[in-house]
This record gives sequence, C-alpha cells and structure tokens, in this order.
Amino acid sequence: MIGWHDTPWMWVSMIVFWSGLVVLVFFAVMAMSKGTAGRSGPPPSEILAQRYARGEMTSEEHRETLESTHEPRS
Repeated sequence: MIGWHDTPWMWVSMIVFWSGLVVLVFFAVMAMSKGTAGRSGPPPSEILAQRYARGEMTSEEHRETLESTHEPRS
C-alpha cells in the first residue's frame, strides 16, 4: 500500500506550502517597510535654513553645508 509520503501529491503540496509561506513573508516585510520609507521629513536645505535662522550656524557653515548637500540654493 502506498502511503501519503510516497505520492507525487505530497511533493506538490510541500512545494505549494513553502512557496506560499515565502510569498506571505515577502509581502509582510514589504508592507511593514513601506510605511516608514515615505516619511523622510523636510529636505536638507530646509533644515539648514531653519538652523541658520535660529543662529545655530554661521553663514560660512551654512554655505559650506548647503554646497555639500548638492542641492541648488533657493
């Protein structure tokens, strides 16, 4: 008598199960990481402008840091 473990259906079932589990984990990780990826905050130039306005940096530091971000000055 042939048992369940000797039939091709057992192998097909295992492949479907493990493939489904991998796909489920993949989509779960993508869904969790998607929520944090879009929240990058204000652009660096805006942060620098705010720090300069509060007096946290000199005009020379502001200029050098702004140039290092490779963003056009506004």
